[in-house]
Amino acid sequence: FTLAFGADTFIDLARGKWRRTEDVFQLVRYRMVVFRRISSSQQQNDNKDEDVADVDNDDETDRVLSESIAKWNSIGGQQSSIRAIQIPTLTNVSSSAVRRSTRDETILKEMLTSGVMEYVQQNRMYSLSENGIE
Repeated sequence: FTLAFGADTFIDLARGKWRRTEDVFQLVRYRMVVFRRISSSQQQNDNKDEDVADVDNDDETDRVLSESIAKWNSIGGQQSSIRAIQIPTLTNVSSSAVRRSTRDETILKEMLTSGVMEYVQQNRMYSLSENGIE
């Protein structure tokens, strides 16, 4: 069993922003995959350095992610297998960006497709209801 995360979520976990962080790592025996998104502009430019707005692709995130993976792999010892994998993406919208934007429904409507926005509202995700922000 391997637990999969997006880079920003893994960094939050590794920094102890989750309740019982160490228990999460121990529960999965330090076996995790961290997905790093490759933006569409990076894919089109053969992964050359580009000025990409995607927060998952900045140098600081790369540095923090590498340090966090090294730290927790060290703590986990021989059983540890935390790896980062770059994957292509169809959008530059991350769940963290959505969470940061939940106070402004106009921004959310620009970020999300109408079907996704409807699903978020119907399921009251991110404190949104069909009648707007709660």
